[in-house]
Amino acid sequence: MDTETIENTSEIVLSFIEQLRVEITELKAENSELKAENSELKAENSGLKAENSGLKAKNLDLESKYTALEAQLHKLGVKKTSENSSIPPSKDFTRKNISLRKKSDKKSGGQKGHKGTTLMFNGTPDVIEDVKPDACPNCGNDWTNIESTIKQSTYEIGVVMSRKVTQENHHQVTCTCGYSHVPKRQPPVKYGPTLSGLATYLNVKHYLSFQRVTQFFAQVFGIPISEGTVANKLIQLGQNSEPHVAQIAKEIEKSPVVGADETNGACQAKKGWFWCFQTPQATLIKFNTTRKKTVISEIFPNGLPNSIIVTDRYAAYNDFPCKGHQFCLAHLARNAIYLGSLEKTSWATEFLSWCRSCFAPDLVKSEILERLDRLLSAELFAKTPQTRTLLSSLQKHRSKLTIFPQYPDVPPDNNASERAIRNIKSKMKIATQFRTTAGAICYANLQSVTETCAKIGGNVFKDVFVKLAT
Repeated sequence: MDTETIENTSEIVLSFIEQLRVEITELKAENSELKAENSELKAENSGLKAENSGLKAKNLDLESKYTALEAQLHKLGVKKTSENSSIPPSKDFTRKNISLRKKSDKKSGGQKGHKGTTLMFNGTPDVIEDVKPDACPNCGNDWTNIESTIKQSTYEIGVVMSRKVTQENHHQVTCTCGYSHVPKRQPPVKYGPTLSGLATYLNVKHYLSFQRVTQFFAQVFGIPISEGTVANKLIQLGQNSEPHVAQIAKEIEKSPVVGADETNGACQAKKGWFWCFQTPQATLIKFNTTRKKTVISEIFPNGLPNSIIVTDRYAAYNDFPCKGHQFCLAHLARNAIYLGSLEKTSWATEFLSWCRSCFAPDLVKSEILERLDRLLSAELFAKTPQTRTLLSSLQKHRSKLTIFPQYPDVPPDNNASERAIRNIKSKMKIATQFRTTAGAICYANLQSVTETCAKIGGNVFKDVFVKLAT
């Protein structure tokens, strides 16, 4: 091969190599662009994944909110009332009166054979008046001096609407032994025990405000009395009743069955609580600023080891030391009514039937227990959360449902305790709140004594208010 041919071949090879170098450079540049584009796509993909995860989470959140709103909407269609919950009847603004009696074919009013009563008077009248015409209605002759005979005696019962003022002369006496009795200094004018007792009686038992009590005495008896005096009388009588309240607490500790309940009552614009413990012979009411279970221990430091307590399902009573604990089945029946309307479960209907059967006079203990065991072993759907919550609670407190068949004196409901605190709710509905804590405590003391007095057949006004004011 000659030199020229070699040179031409070299040039061709070099040219090819250069061309390859250019192509390689271009490919490298293109590869770099592709890498950059790939990185951008990866970043965009990561962003889309994060956005997708966020949308999924938002979708789950919206689904849960939708489920909650759907349940809430259903609840709005099934409102809680006094018939299906523990809400008091006073909150049922659109409540229709529903008689619990079965419809009868008898006419209203006294029935045939019913023993009636007539107002009678047995005693000596305070005033005797002769009632006869002064002249003849036929001819007009004067009958003033004409003799007459009593044809009939009737009695008109009234009251004496006047004040009574007693002057007390306090004497100083010197004995022959040399001792001299000097009477203690007294206020020049004071209110007697009857007036003091009546003022407090009207406020506590008849819910009259201090202002109306003062108006009553001014307009009926012509006696001036200030609102501050009425308030002081309430405090005075409330403090005087403390030994009697302590005795009531001791009597309740001895009772085999004790009903308990509590209700709120405002004091100084803050929520307070009236605690009630009652038996057929006694009622104890205590005021406290809290609803914690420590209050029960403060009232009964030793518990009630000899008593079976009857309450609603308020948790504060669950660990209280006592002989036994019965839940109020009337409360549970109302819960079942509500759940039956809300979640429409057959279990709620069957449980309501069981609760009502417990009030039957001819109930059979074995049947009651067997039916309850079947109810508490039932399995409920997940879409009935409130019914499941109630069932779980009843399974946990199974022993608190069937104390009453074992002890004849234990009622299946706590209605007696609710009746015992009804006066407090009436008082709060009118007065709205107590001005001082001391006033609320004294009011609770007086309610304890008056309710206990009424249960044993005493005269609340004379035996409580007048004696405490003496």
